[in-house]
Amino acid sequence: EYTVRISADDYASRNQSVTITSSGTERDFELGAPASASGTITNESDDPLDEATVTLVRREDNQDIAQTTTGSDGTYRFSSVSFGEYQIEVTRQGYENETVRPVSLNPGEDYERPIPLTPA
Repeated sequence: EYTVRISADDYASRNQSVTITSSGTERDFELGAPASASGTITNESDDPLDEATVTLVRREDNQDIAQTTTGSDGTYRFSSVSFGEYQIEVTRQGYENETVRPVSLNPGEDYERPIPLTPA
């Protein structure tokens, strides 16, 4: 049995198990549209927080997939993400770290999640 990774521009990549026999193997693969995750990081008064570090982590192997820093509007966005299970980790000086999990991204989904932080 082999694992084949299929990818194409503008689609979410996918791993698929394939068994090859002496008569060969024919297999159809379906690639889903990529997902995205976005939101706003806020303080206890619901004001946007800049300079927050937001990391998207794949849950199956705890791998950091992407990282961004919020601007003055407090927003974050991760685009072209493969569907699957993730968590979002947020850190900012003067505030407690926050982890949102599980974050289940489906093909083509635009997941939106505001994340409030608590002062340290």
